[in-house]
Amino acid sequence: MKQNLEELRQQIDKLDEKITSLLSKRFDTLKLIAESKFKNNITVIKQPQREQEVLARINLSHHTYIRAVYSHLFCISCNFQEDIIKQLGGG
Repeated sequence: MKQNLEELRQQIDKLDEKITSLLSKRFDTLKLIAESKFKNNITVIKQPQREQEVLARINLSHHTYIRAVYSHLFCISCNFQEDIIKQLGGG
């Protein structure tokens, strides 16, 4: 059983590496979005309709937990964009 648990943890570690890489790419894209919003004087706002579209598109097999993760991700994404815009001299 201990070996099986170790193997499962190694699987989680590999998945975490992939998740981190994908999140990094997501934040690189968010930075570009924030820069575009800054250049075009667009305010960062919460967009419930966009969030619902994203949730409808993804696999929600463990829906309650995945929704919670995405809820936090949406919030963090807005905060990140606001920080980028402030660094650029806006808002």
